[in-house]
Amino acid sequence: MAERLSAEARKSALGELSGWSEVAGREAITRTFTFKDFNEAFGFMEERLQDCRSGAGDPRRRRRHRA
Repeated sequence: MAERLSAEARKSALGELSGWSEVAGREAITRTFTFKDFNEAFGFMEERLQDCRSGAGDPRRRRRHRA
């Protein structure tokens, strides 16, 4: 299991993640995705599913996802 980041490490890491922000009052980060329609949203989910199935969703592989 991955280690939790300290608040300081989380802030530092967020500097490298476009569109992500901290969740107030929690040890979490968030990002909102907006799509023009259901088909675009479903296509995005399908791409993420394929990434996970191929192992590309594994953070140890350090692959950058387009968003």
